[in-house]
Amino acid sequence: MSIERSHRPQNVYDDPVFFNGYKKLRQNDTGLNGALEVPALHALLPNLSGKSILDLGCGFGDFARYARGAGAHSVTAVDLSQKMISEAERL
Repeated sequence: MSIERSHRPQNVYDDPVFFNGYKKLRQNDTGLNGALEVPALHALLPNLSGKSILDLGCGFGDFARYARGAGAHSVTAVDLSQKMISEAERL
């Protein structure tokens, strides 16, 4: 039996071509995510002041920054993609 291993990153967001395309797509966030999904999510949230927040799959860190700005006591942001974590720390 032969097992072939892919040289592609385990996480698609760590693939440079995919990551750069996704980053361009999300930079201005004028699509459905920015126009509808994010405002709807924020409207459903309780008051975050003093809360401890765990952001799983934090991506670029947008929600983690939002939670901190909304008064969360602590925010832990986690993502499988090293590229996403690096970008979240940079922003």
